[in-house]
Amino acid sequence: MLYLAFVKTRPESAGQDLTGKSRAWWNEGDKPADLRVRGFYGTLSESPNVFVFEADNHDSIAAMLSYWPEVEFDIHPAQDLVTVFQGQGMQVESEGA
Repeated sequence: MLYLAFVKTRPESAGQDLTGKSRAWWNEGDKPADLRVRGFYGTLSESPNVFVFEADNHDSIAAMLSYWPEVEFDIHPAQDLVTVFQGQGMQVESEGA
């Protein structure tokens, strides 16, 4: 299933170096295998960043939340509207299409 997450570092963790933890998550297998990234976008304002991902089950999302207590997640199930619009005959292009 597709999800959108609005994410930001919690104030009490601001300035903390999470490079090693991130490397373990992304490169060394700490991330659940069924959690797949579709996009990760940083905002140029005070708004939260946006993480677009897929997960096969809620256990993987729970594992992500548990692993990253330094980060505040606001997660929502999502729908790919490009696919919907294309199915209606609209000539909508996206990098993933």
